[in-house]
Amino acid sequence: MRQKFSAPKFLVPLALLLWLLVSLPLWLLVPRAEAQATDPACPSSSEDPLAGVHNPSRLRVINPCQQASGTVTHIETWSDGDWNIYVDLDSDSEGLVSAEGIQKLREWPQAGGVAEMLWEATPADQGQLLEPSTGQHLEVLGAHVYDRTWGYTEVHPIYKETFDDESAYTRE
Repeated sequence: MRQKFSAPKFLVPLALLLWLLVSLPLWLLVPRAEAQATDPACPSSSEDPLAGVHNPSRLRVINPCQQASGTVTHIETWSDGDWNIYVDLDSDSEGLVSAEGIQKLREWPQAGGVAEMLWEATPADQGQLLEPSTGQHLEVLGAHVYDRTWGYTEVHPIYKETFDDESAYTRE
């Protein structure tokens, strides 16, 4: 009689676990480029989407060229010179944030209990961009990143702004 070969019961789950341990970190580390180069304001795939950002190692790029829109709830200049723009997102941009991230952002008094996302413009880009006002609605294009220090997602840096009157400002 012939015996059928059967793998030990732990071999298949172990192989799946090893595959997950290898593939998941690679998926998180490799930036997604599907939206890159769809707008001339976006950096090319050979350019660093975080160029000019203070301490970029704290940020993980989710999408190097992401559109977002919303209404400014507060704006300030942070100690690193960045404009910190607190925003109540439009419904089509709400997928860029998590409930946990919103909660962490709202721990800042500047968020006023209503801001859902932070957008930042670096000092090097501020000469080409227009500083928005509280209550102003606009659309931005920039790097969608996860800030490991603060625990929420943001658009940082901003590459392009488009205001409701169709005026547009692009960093160079």
